Amino acid sequence: MPHPALPETASVRRHALHEIPMPLTPVRDGIEAVPPATLVLTNSPRVADHPSLEKRAVQVLCTDPARQGASAGESSTTFSQRTDDSIEHVRVVLDTSTAREPGSQHPTTACTRLHELAFLAAQRYRERIRESGSYGVVALGAPASSPPTPETGLFTGLLKCLAWELGRELTFGVVTDQTDVERALEQLAEESTCSRRFPHALRRGGTRYEERLVPTVAEQSGDPIPSSPVVVASGGGRGLTSLILRSLATQRNLKVWLLGSPDLDSVSDEVFRMSEDEFAAWRPEFMRAIKRREPHAKPNELKRRFTELEHARETKHTIDRLRELLGRDRVRYIACDLRDPDGMGRAAQRILAEDPSVDFLIHGAVFSHPAALTAKTLEDFRKVRDVKVRGYCNLKEALGEHTRTWCNFGSVVGTLGLPGDVDYASANDYLAAAAQASNVVNGNDEYTLAWTWWRESGFGGRRLAGGHMARTGWLTGVTNDEGVQHFEEELQQPRRGRATIALLGEAEYRTYGREMPGLVVPGFAGEASLYLENRQETETATTWSRQLEPYLRDRHLWEHRVHGYPTMPGAEELEMMAEAARALFPGMRPVVFSDVRFLSFLRVYPHQPPPIYTITASVVDTNPDHPRITVEVSSRRYHVNGHQLGPRRHHASAHVELAEQPSPVDAEPLPSSRSGREITDPYYRARPLLELSGPYASTGPLRLNERGSSTWFRLRAVETSHTPVVLDGDGPGAPRTRLLPTLLIDATTRVPIRDSEAPERIGIGIPTGYDRLWLHTEHDDIEHHRSYDRAITIRHEHHSDVLRCRAVAPDRRTLLIIENPRFHELRGEEA
Repeated sequence: MPHPALPETASVRRHALHEIPMPLTPVRDGIEAVPPATLVLTNSPRVADHPSLEKRAVQVLCTDPARQGASAGESSTTFSQRTDDSIEHVRVVLDTSTAREPGSQHPTTACTRLHELAFLAAQRYRERIRESGSYGVVALGAPASSPPTPETGLFTGLLKCLAWELGRELTFGVVTDQTDVERALEQLAEESTCSRRFPHALRRGGTRYEERLVPTVAEQSGDPIPSSPVVVASGGGRGLTSLILRSLATQRNLKVWLLGSPDLDSVSDEVFRMSEDEFAAWRPEFMRAIKRREPHAKPNELKRRFTELEHARETKHTIDRLRELLGRDRVRYIACDLRDPDGMGRAAQRILAEDPSVDFLIHGAVFSHPAALTAKTLEDFRKVRDVKVRGYCNLKEALGEHTRTWCNFGSVVGTLGLPGDVDYASANDYLAAAAQASNVVNGNDEYTLAWTWWRESGFGGRRLAGGHMARTGWLTGVTNDEGVQHFEEELQQPRRGRATIALLGEAEYRTYGREMPGLVVPGFAGEASLYLENRQETETATTWSRQLEPYLRDRHLWEHRVHGYPTMPGAEELEMMAEAARALFPGMRPVVFSDVRFLSFLRVYPHQPPPIYTITASVVDTNPDHPRITVEVSSRRYHVNGHQLGPRRHHASAHVELAEQPSPVDAEPLPSSRSGREITDPYYRARPLLELSGPYASTGPLRLNERGSSTWFRLRAVETSHTPVVLDGDGPGAPRTRLLPTLLIDATTRVPIRDSEAPERIGIGIPTGYDRLWLHTEHDDIEHHRSYDRAITIRHEHHSDVLRCRAVAPDRRTLLIIENPRFHELRGEEA
């Protein structure tokens, strides 16, 4: 029996990782591919011997075991002895074609050594890089038509954390299908010129991609695993994996194989019988006894041994609980080191002798040891990485062909990075890349869940670690119950469209929104801005800027085309202005837009990078009840080579008046549904001059009478790949995403124009501005859609020399009024 659906108040939501085509848009001077005073690290003799590196006279270290001078037992000391003190720049060049052992799941020795040297180089030269250097990673020879290889994840995960510790402008990388060393290095240099969300980009088939996290809705379509499944779980005796197994055991008749490191047979029964309080009180006595036997034992060694007993007690407790639920014969435990292929092989033989096939495997083993880059030891770095990476490879080789569904427990730290976790992020990004490759290339049902912080269990629930996470506020803490529900939700997915699912909440939006604006697509609870990024202030104005993203956040542009080009509707430019004004006076709402001007189209052209727009806001009246702000939207365009195309273009401007609440107006009579002559809305017959589709085609037929015209508006949540973000969350508990009802404003502005000499001829107009827009609602389009079970009425009426366009709700309440819209007329067909 599956858990019920997650409540609307869930603290985190699921996000999928997407690769989005993003042209290169330079914003700063670049850094040479290989400047003077550079250390080049590579796993490939072909790269190490490349003439371009010889000409540059830089220091090169190659980790290929056959290479003379390659060190099998590298340490921070030997690395310092082998490298120059004068290094300022580090370049890591991974040849992905030789990064995996032939016929094996394991990275080559040269690959893992390169990963270790990359860490040691960042550690040794940290201060020099921050002062005057840079750190770049290029993975060349990546597949041209499939996801990057798992080994690439070791280096992208490392880079994500180094960006926090070394500086984002100084840390960059590229994963490319280029095999030419010189061209791959040129692509790396190009990446140093632009601002990215992740520190690395992907180049494949001549197209540049960046990764983004997109909110995605889980499908509730049954349970893909049988009612009596065979489940194997690494690390299943402790932490969140044990919690999830206990939850599964209450709903299904599992046969469980637990793989863990504690050797339970070596622990006395007396230790297992102690209560928690007795065990804690026994700690000093235990350590004194060891100290008497081993006088030279260090404090860290004493702590390690006591921790091993803690882990053994927790594992024994999990086994006992599972046996109470399932029966003794349906719970097996095997003590083994996942990093040891022989030990893992013996464990697999024992499992397969009883159960020839495995229905579900959880790779949840983990060792975490966060520490500042300069304080982390190579020994800890290897252990943190290898428990997950070597453990995965050994599990895969031993049980992969016998397993139906495979789930890796990853972390948002691997997806997004955090300071102090270069090893942990590397291992988790490896698992994400491995799942994607297994899923896409081999057609396996495999996925990686990138967990956030479990505040009650596992590493995050421990006193010191949990306190640190709570103090920093970097990650959202989930309860045990919510975490289990998220796992159940993923378990019920019929197929894995995306092999990495990241669970993010408001804390992640804050943390990564500050460091990497735009990485996470808006869609979570709250009033996250759609258009405001990169805020800058002067004495007279505040500005924000970002690049249009027609394939992601701004994909609604494809539903609104002028002359065939995706074009920003004027109503969305008003949303930009509203967000800017509210940012200057938080808590207040836009109620009046005056002197609205639409000067030129803000749109996307093929074969050009999307424009970078700027919103400029200046306060003109500081009245505390009704402040007024002048806002302007402009943009710059750039060629693919980074050169600016022409001068800055000005697109729209308005005065925005704010108040705490919109003012109500008297109820309006609704027009008769039969009054006037009915015609098809000419705006839907204007192709190719104007193309409206999806939610922009949400109005009905027009009715014409002596005073004007009327129509109805009803939001259409059309399912297309370019449906606006405003509709992505449609449904119970969906977040509000806009300050304004932009689709209703857009529909209200579309006024049919009569030809005075030929009244039977109806034209259409592209709005160029209006005198005023009064907002009498505080709701957006989604909230209107939920509030009214009937359509909203739109009326266009002439009063003397004034044209008013009014939107009226079914309860006769006026929602908005537009006064004296101005148009550039386009002639349509005869009515």
